[in-house]
Amino acid sequence: MVLALLIATGLFAGDDGEQGPLAHLTGAWLADAFGEVHEGLNAVLWVLVGVHIAAVVRISFFSGDNLIRAMWTGRKENTVGGDIPATSILGVTLSVAIGVAAVLAVVW
Repeated sequence: MVLALLIATGLFAGDDGEQGPLAHLTGAWLADAFGEVHEGLNAVLWVLVGVHIAAVVRISFFSGDNLIRAMWTGRKENTVGGDIPATSILGVTLSVAIGVAAVLAVVW
């Protein structure tokens, strides 16, 4: 949600000589307001990234699971033996489709 709001406000932001691609659709004061919100959301996003990384490290340490490897490879080692697939073809296809749609929306 934060990332979606960051993208949306960035499209309409306009301050400090920089403007988003849709800033011309708003007035100067509204573009400045979007710029301020955009900067605040940027800080929130970095905090969330830090909390996420800290949580992954903490859970990996206390559970004994190598979650970083599981996230990188998409497979998690089963305690009984073998690997458990972390994703399905449908999940990967849906993720790629959402990513492509997001890129196209920003480019548009």
